[in-house]
Amino acid sequence: MLEKAEASLLAHRALEAAKADETEVLLVSRRTEYVRFADGLPTQDGSVEEFDLAIRVRTEGREGKASAGSTEEGAVRAAAQRALASARARPPDPDLLPLPGAATYVPKNDFAEDTAAHSFPAKAAAIATAAEVARERNLRASGRFLTEAVSSTIVNSRGCAAHHASTRASFAVTALSEDSEGWCEVTHHDVARLDPRAVAARAAEKGALGRVPRDLPPRRIRVVLEPPAVANLLFFAATQAFGARSVEEGASFLVGRFGERVLDPRITIEDDLFHPLHIGAPFDGEGMPARRVSLVEGGIARGVVHDRASAARHGTTSTGHSLPQPNEAGPLPTHLVLGSGDKTVEEMVRASKEAVLVSRIHYANLIDPRTLTVTGMTRSGTFCVRDGALAYPIRNLRFTESLVQALGRVVAIGGRRELAQAFFGGDFVVPALSVEDFAFTSSTTF
Repeated sequence: MLEKAEASLLAHRALEAAKADETEVLLVSRRTEYVRFADGLPTQDGSVEEFDLAIRVRTEGREGKASAGSTEEGAVRAAAQRALASARARPPDPDLLPLPGAATYVPKNDFAEDTAAHSFPAKAAAIATAAEVARERNLRASGRFLTEAVSSTIVNSRGCAAHHASTRASFAVTALSEDSEGWCEVTHHDVARLDPRAVAARAAEKGALGRVPRDLPPRRIRVVLEPPAVANLLFFAATQAFGARSVEEGASFLVGRFGERVLDPRITIEDDLFHPLHIGAPFDGEGMPARRVSLVEGGIARGVVHDRASAARHGTTSTGHSLPQPNEAGPLPTHLVLGSGDKTVEEMVRASKEAVLVSRIHYANLIDPRTLTVTGMTRSGTFCVRDGALAYPIRNLRFTESLVQALGRVVAIGGRRELAQAFFGGDFVVPALSVEDFAFTSSTTF
């Protein structure tokens, strides 16, 4: 990972290499260390260093972009020349906005030296602990321990200059038997905040409870969704509902409903990079400062996120949610936070006469963006709840449900929030949820 001084020097050299009316340089360096394991033993030790330097130029109202996978002078100069050639080959774009100038950024401290320096022996010790915990339950442990350090730098010819370094540590354990699977993953910027024994114990508990699963006829039934399951559903709201372009294109459930109650009154959703659990740079892909944005407050639709282009079209200001430009997706919320309640998962279970406890959702896909109707499957611990207690494990179920409608039938909200990753990517700070009449449509053989 590049240190700030070196990253800034390289970015400014790239800026000088591009002889254009306006130039932007985005430099991201990443060092990832990971160990995969199966049956309690390491199977792969990986170390990857990546550098991505992107040069975006404007000349005579035209824009072009090119990337270099190296920071060597020749590679940077060649990327600058390709960007200029690309711009000259394009027609003028009358909608191009001038690049932004200098800005002030709110500091965010999510870099931990112990994470950046985390070693293979330390990862191996955590894996040995997970294997021991799983063996105590006659289970096999597999999974992955990953640590990462990322440096992001953006500069442009109008004075924008921003840099941020962050770290990430993630320990995921799957505890397996012949007919059951328990899973747990914990992520934090500081590896010292991870407790490998607790992660393994949670996975092993689900794996042990999941033995000899039974069938449960699919139907509408109350569901208790643990945070990883909630994150996988909220992913589709992030990508399909809360960006300005989705609303402009009529693809969001918020179209024509701002100021109206669209979800349960207890539901509050915001995009807030500065939540203590979130990880990331306090600026977006254009170098604009990231801002907290209220999206749904007390069930009422309040707003969407903007980049500079969408903000100009709507007569407002950027909220700092641009992806690296140019892009077709428009602005997106990348650090969603779902408001918490006051219940534990155990209390949600005790309050349910009949329900399904879902530990995790696997491979969900979007059916209808206007209603956020999603189909997918449960995984890694699905249980039948009867008379306020876990009655027995059940085989995985497929669901087809509208997230908009489900978030209007909320029974209870968890008081504890976790940083959970969605299957297709992205981080979400979410609690557990209990929802009435969740639509399970078919069962599986496993």
